[in-house]
Amino acid sequence: MKTLISFILIVQVVFLLSSCCCQCGKQAQKQEQNKEVQESPQ
Repeated sequence: MKTLISFILIVQVVFLLSSCCCQCGKQAQKQEQNKEVQESPQ
């Protein structure tokens, strides 16, 4: 029973970390795109 609970906790932590990484990656891409748009002359 303890192994099952610890396994669930580990899965939840991994899921949270992966979701946070995805959000951070998307934000970084958006910032890079914004920089490119600002640098390009219009």
